[in-house]
Amino acid sequence: MRCRGQMARSPSGLTAATSTPVTVTESKAGWFELIVGKSVPTDGAAKCFGFVTSYDTKPKRRLAELLKAQGLQMNQAITFLSDGGDTVRDLQLYLSPLAEHLLDWFHITMRITVLRQQLKELIATAPDHDLATLDDELERVKWYLWHGNVFRALQVVEHVQWQLEDLDEEVPASGKLAKSVAEFHG
Repeated sequence: MRCRGQMARSPSGLTAATSTPVTVTESKAGWFELIVGKSVPTDGAAKCFGFVTSYDTKPKRRLAELLKAQGLQMNQAITFLSDGGDTVRDLQLYLSPLAEHLLDWFHITMRITVLRQQLKELIATAPDHDLATLDDELERVKWYLWHGNVFRALQVVEHVQWQLEDLDEEVPASGKLAKSVAEFHG
């Protein structure tokens, strides 16, 4: 997990890509996945790209050619900034074994918001336990990440996870939230 303050120190070009489910009423399936992004090399002009994974016959190869034309070498590190979807993560591994994946700020805060909502549901089911402090802890995680202190944010996430795991015997519903916090910790 990295955040806004650390992005400027990326040693190589940055490729941003996000996977977005788009709902279409005329489609038989009702939705399709659109991957859009912008390749920003350290030298040269940026290029935008986009493709629909279920429609484009060779999207990975087409994107690899675009990046190669911009000077990407197979042994060069590349950074992906995305929503964390599996499709984008698979794409990143296809393009470069040295690829690094970073969640964008919007999706980090969205995940923290979901954790806080799950915690509110847990508080409602276990009024005898003082769980409100965990909400403060999750808010602190967001603050630490925004200010570039990833190490401290991960410490707080671990602390929240341990507290929820300790509570599992008394409040079985806390296991679901503990699992979500563990997934966020990654």
